[in-house]
Amino acid sequence: MAKTYLFDHPVHALSSTSTRHGITSRDLLVATPQQLIALPKRLLDPRRPVVPKGGKVNGDEKAEGLLAYDPVIPDERKWTLSHVNEVLLLLLLSPNKLCLVFVSRLAC
Repeated sequence: MAKTYLFDHPVHALSSTSTRHGITSRDLLVATPQQLIALPKRLLDPRRPVVPKGGKVNGDEKAEGLLAYDPVIPDERKWTLSHVNEVLLLLLLSPNKLCLVFVSRLAC
């Protein structure tokens, strides 16, 4: 099962969040040239149903927390971890882990 998505920013690196005990929801970390964005994993779930325009997700899918499929990932500012600060340097620890330490220029 696969789905295709469109994202309006150039992507420099991808990783996912994790916690020590795995009790929180996971996000996909996306590093763009100037920002660090955390996309909710459920937004990228390949099981998201294709719903006709004006239709709604059925009860079983809604109970599982599935959203209707939309190929365009919305540009929600609340997902931007770096907020109004521009990321100047993003360090990679390994090919599959993105370091959360980044240098930013503070807006004064």
